[in-house]
Amino acid sequence: MTDQGALRRHVLATVVTHAVFGAAVLGLAASGLLLVTGGPRFLVGLLGGHDGLAVWHRRLGLAVTASLLAAPLLAPHNIAGLAKDVLSYRRADIGWAQAIVRFVMHPYRNRPPYHGGRFDPAQRLLFAIMGALLVLLAATGVALLVTPRNASGLLSLTLRVHELSGWVFFIAAGSHVLAGSGWLPSHRGVVRAMVDGQVSIATAKRLWPGWAALQTKPRERHDKKQGGR
Repeated sequence: MTDQGALRRHVLATVVTHAVFGAAVLGLAASGLLLVTGGPRFLVGLLGGHDGLAVWHRRLGLAVTASLLAAPLLAPHNIAGLAKDVLSYRRADIGWAQAIVRFVMHPYRNRPPYHGGRFDPAQRLLFAIMGALLVLLAATGVALLVTPRNASGLLSLTLRVHELSGWVFFIAAGSHVLAGSGWLPSHRGVVRAMVDGQVSIATAKRLWPGWAALQTKPRERHDKKQGGR
């Protein structure tokens, strides 16, 4: 049930899937970071040393790769809808990018810029980058497992691409977590979207004004109809 002062942003299945997949990806990123940096030593030791950590990293990598391959088969409409929302760009997005910087820096002095999508332009760009990097990481990870050990040149190049992609993904994922945590004054209240799938109407109008307008129209028509009785 949705609160009277809130809008349904995600269904329960999306919230659960996001939590499970996000935990797996964060574990994969953390284990990869430990493998690259080699520390802290006590933590690496708790996870079975370098060899044990590498085993966990491979297992998580294969699980994430399998889920990426299975998602279009198990939920084709959801994946198609997500792709459409993420890959839809408009000329007005350029002006939005300039205005959002002023709003995030000084949210109490500037109005949030308007956009009509389910995700704002920055979200769409970030999700597109993260999606492409996940595919690249999965492909290079599998390549590292199947490439013959004597192909040292190819292994070295694949490992470099894998590690570089991992660092970029780590930064992108960190930006996503920062915005989604609601720590930024401009994004207060957004964390609820991935807890119970709802956001307050005020938060929705601030961050996704076009989407919020579409969601509140049926409610406004219903309220007017009730008031006219």
